[in-house]
Amino acid sequence: MRVSPLVIIERSFEHRLQQLLQEYVINMEQEFLNLHENREIAFKEFSRYLTDSLLRIQKRLGIRRWTILHNCMQDALQAHEKGGEPSAHLSWLGPLVREYYDPMYTSQIDKRRGTIVFKGNYNDCRQFLIDQSSNARE
Repeated sequence: MRVSPLVIIERSFEHRLQQLLQEYVINMEQEFLNLHENREIAFKEFSRYLTDSLLRIQKRLGIRRWTILHNCMQDALQAHEKGGEPSAHLSWLGPLVREYYDPMYTSQIDKRRGTIVFKGNYNDCRQFLIDQSSNARE
């Protein structure tokens, strides 16, 4: 995989943030609700899942940044539980993506610069791959 051709789908920060909110908060909460009939237990388990996930990267985040994100997450979980509104999670998701994941992905992509064959939005990447597949069959 390290030498395979790489196609990179580029998405705006806001789009990626909304996608993460959907997948890791909204959909994940629903999965816990599907597992537990009791909403209170489901939310407690969902909250534990999120906080444990953040705890697993504490060392890489550093204690100061982890503490800030952890506090934001706890505030978001409280707001989410009280009002059912998951958008409060953007307060920790945004900094986590901007300060941790984006630099990590950029570093990994920089190491693979020579294998990048295409970059673009989702539709352009999809079309590129369809074209490549068609050309390979000819």
